Amino acid sequence: MTQIIIPKIEEITIRDGGNAVLLLSNGRRIASLPYEAALALSKAIRIQAKRVEERAKALQIRDDQAVLMRARMPIGLSDNQDILNEARKEAHYNSNLRRYLPHVEPTMEVFTPRIIKHPPRKEGDNERKL
Repeated sequence: MTQIIIPKIEEITIRDGGNAVLLLSNGRRIASLPYEAALALSKAIRIQAKRVEERAKALQIRDDQAVLMRARMPIGLSDNQDILNEARKEAHYNSNLRRYLPHVEPTMEVFTPRIIKHPPRKEGDNERKL
C-alpha cells in the first residue's frame, strides 16, 4: 500500500503531465502517477467517499428505508445491517408511518439489487442457462 504524506494541505491540484498524472500540493509535486495508478487511486477514493457518505446520511437512509419496508417494497438502500435494523425498528414503531400505512407489517427481508456478470455466450449457443 502506498502512502502519500502531506504535512499541511492548503491546495491540491491535479494536472496532466504528459505521460503521468501529477498531484501538486501548494505548487509542489507530491506524486507522479501513470494513468493506471491514477485510475486505481480515484476508484479507491470514490469507494471510501461513498462509505463515509453512507455513514453521514445514515439517519436519512434509515427513514427512507423504513418507508419502503412499511410499504412492503423489498428494495434495500444500504447493505449496512445496522442501518437496516434501525429502519426495521423505525418502520414498526414510528406512529406517523403506522398512521399513513396502517395495514402493513414490516416483517419482510430486504434485498439490495446486484448485477451479476456472466461470461459471454459462445457463437451458436442460443440456449439460456440459469
